[in-house]
Order: sequence, then structure tokens, then C-alpha cells
Amino acid sequence: MKKFLFNISVFVFAASVLTSCEEDKVVLGNNAQALAGFNTNSGNLTAADPTQFDDPNFIEIEVGITTKSNVDRAIDIDVNTALSSALPAMYTIDESSLVIPAGEYTAKVKIFANFDALPETQRKSLILDLVSIDGMDLLDEQRDRFVVTLYRVCPRELPRNYVAFVTGSVGSATPQFNAELVPLSGIARYSVTNLWGNFVAGATGQAQYNGQFPYPGTLTINCDNSIDIVGTAEDFPGGTGVFDPNTNEFEILLNQTLFTTAFQAQIYYMPAP
Repeated sequence: MKKFLFNISVFVFAASVLTSCEEDKVVLGNNAQALAGFNTNSGNLTAADPTQFDDPNFIEIEVGITTKSNVDRAIDIDVNTALSSALPAMYTIDESSLVIPAGEYTAKVKIFANFDALPETQRKSLILDLVSIDGMDLLDEQRDRFVVTLYRVCPRELPRNYVAFVTGSVGSATPQFNAELVPLSGIARYSVTNLWGNFVAGATGQAQYNGQFPYPGTLTINCDNSIDIVGTAEDFPGGTGVFDPNTNEFEILLNQTLFTTAFQAQIYYMPAP
């Protein structure tokens, strides 16, 4: 096993959008020198049955610009129908959210999922292209793109406490560990403070790493029993998995950038006795 290190990623554009050197300067007119774009490039929009669950079924997508104005600025976003698999009936874009408020750097564009129009298990993609912002014309090479993945989620009644085992060859020396699934808003979404236990000590064989570098994340169990995991800390981007509804057991594969070697950590979860 090669030594591991922290990979410090510098997101220059995102930082420039959210923290501008012109923070105290109010501007008007043409923002030709400004940078604009989506603050991330993808996101999941899940939908639960509204007749059974009080779930909002929407996503907020941030659009940012590096200058601010003392007037509201409208945003023009196009749905790329040639690349999208989602049909118009499957989603609704809140037109009132297509604006950067006066004095602000960002807008939160709200998109709702229409549960009844979505297929039971298939995922659909909605491709959004940023066309323009008031006072700023974007050239073709400057235009940004955001990918929304839409799909249904289904109710689950999972135990909160699990016993987990590292089953892959990497980190196999990691002892079994306990994990708690904390329900989040929405259906079949859970937060876990440490998805891989004492993995780093087990993978490196170095006792000084005991208790260090936990893998926090959120876990969503989909209607087709696939699992999506989003990491909530640097170097822990998330992963995928498969859920067994008959036993409430599941297996996950976690991606990581903590180690210099690229690999996935494989972990099996069983309800705690």
C-alpha cells in the first residue's frame, strides 16, 4: 500500500463565485469581465409519492457570478432537449427562482420533480445550459452545464444500528465496526458519521491511525434497491451500493482520494443483533 495523503483540491471558480474581490463594490451595466456559472455541475432530484409522504421533491441549483448589482438580474437557462432523457412532464422549473437578487452573488434555481410522471425504477437526466445573465452575454465556450438526475424513492423501514465489515482485499484487516443510520428529510435518506470504520489503520497497518480519517456521508436507498452515497468531507466523494430488502443488509463501494492509489473500499452492513 502506498502512503496516503490529503489531496487539497483548489476549486478556483467556485471560490471566485462565492467570494469576490469586489465584495464591497456595487456595479451596474455590462459585466463583461465577470465569471458566471453553476456552483456545482450535477445533482440528484428524488421524488416520493406525495399521497403518502410530505416530501418537497425539489432541488435548488446555485448559479453564481463574481460581481454584484443593485438591481435584480434575470437568469436564462435552457433545457438541452437533445441530451436530456427527462420529458417535460417529469419536472417543473420555478420561473420565479431564475433571478440573482440585488446585492447578491448567487441565485438558487428551484426544480420540482413530478412523481406521477417518473418511471418506477428508471433514472432520467435533465441537462441544463446556462445561456445568459442580465448584463452579461456568455460566449459558447463560457456557457456552463448542469446535469440533474431524476428518479423515484420508496419508503423503507430500516434498523438504525448496523454492524459493518470490510470485505474487499484493501482494508481487510479493519475490524468490524458499528454504524448508526440517522434518518434525514426525504424518503430513504440517512446520514452516517463513519461509513468505513477504522479503515485507514486497517489498510496501512499503522496503529497510529486508529480512530482517524472517518468517512462521513449520506446514503439514499432507491426504489430499484440501488444505493447512492454522497460523501460530506474532503477526500470522501461517495459511492454506490446494493440493498437487500428481504434482510435489510447492504453492500457499498466507497470512492476516496485520501490515498495516493485509486481504489474502492468494499463494506458489508448487517442489522445489529
